[in-house]
Amino acid sequence: MEEEKKVAVKEVVTEDIVTGDQQDFQSKYPRLAASFGSMAGMSTMYPNGSSFLKEKMSLIATDKAEMLEEKWKKLEDDEAALMVKRLDLIAEHFKLVVDAMRGPLHSN
Repeated sequence: MEEEKKVAVKEVVTEDIVTGDQQDFQSKYPRLAASFGSMAGMSTMYPNGSSFLKEKMSLIATDKAEMLEEKWKKLEDDEAALMVKRLDLIAEHFKLVVDAMRGPLHSN
């Protein structure tokens, strides 16, 4: 009976350590942790792939995790720059349409 209690305590402590590591990992590498949101298409190819990666991502070596975090940051920056270009193009498009609606006297 006493041996069963020790095993149960040991299992709870092990689960707490793993959970703590995952949370710590996610706070150190927020972009890497958030990357799972952009992997929606992966679920059709690998139904458990995203949850598997979430559970195991704290196993990645620190230098590799830092490299991935930087790559996700660069991608985020590139996407923001692309959004600005897209918005500029939309503004230009709208301006041309509004100018055309106003007629040739108002165009520049």
